[in-house]
Amino acid sequence: MNYDLEFKNILRIVTDGKELSYQLSKSAFEIIMSGKATEAQISSF
Repeated sequence: MNYDLEFKNILRIVTDGKELSYQLSKSAFEIIMSGKATEAQISSF
């Protein structure tokens, strides 16, 4: 799975002002907690 691409898509949804689905919220949390997101991505989130 390409975590970087998935997290970028999640960030795009959030920055567009849309709400995340339960599954996307869970994915974002898992990516952040697993250490696969960069510090820049986390701060953007």
